[in-house]
Amino acid sequence: MFFNLFKNQKKNIPTSNSSKRINKKTGYQMSTDKQIKAAKENVKFSKKYKFVDNEYYSDEMRYSNKVIDFVLPHYNKGDYYYKIGEWDKAENEWLMILKLMGHFPTLKLAIMYRKQKRFSDEVELLKFSQIYARKNTVYPGTKTINERIPKAEKFREKHINEDKSKGIDKNKIIQKII
Repeated sequence: MFFNLFKNQKKNIPTSNSSKRINKKTGYQMSTDKQIKAAKENVKFSKKYKFVDNEYYSDEMRYSNKVIDFVLPHYNKGDYYYKIGEWDKAENEWLMILKLMGHFPTLKLAIMYRKQKRFSDEVELLKFSQIYARKNTVYPGTKTINERIPKAEKFREKHINEDKSKGIDKNKIIQKII
């Protein structure tokens, strides 16, 4: 019985930050090898897989397929870069598809900005993305962004002295598919 009590107490001991894997080149946190491998497979899959056009597709369906074919490789590549600790590259990939994919890259970037203590950048991104998500026909969804904005603003106010925001390069956001 004493052994079981001790065993249960060990489970409640918080793990230290030293167990986190860090990319030595960038200083950013990395995921597990299993997560990295899965992300790499997603990149390969999204590069190979493309929609086949069909004469019966509407113009709207053709546009949706074109958007999906464009954004998925970038989204998955961003996820892969994020998992290997190349967060600047991940940011570039996700910003590129922000307008076309709406809330998915927005929420990934928001998490990354929070981890980097870029609190003002997170708020700016969420407000900016809210407009795109509202107009998005392929990847609609504003609820999660709308819910996240007041939380992000409150967190920013609470940690304003720690803010390391550097701004968001809006020139990297693709406006439309060529």
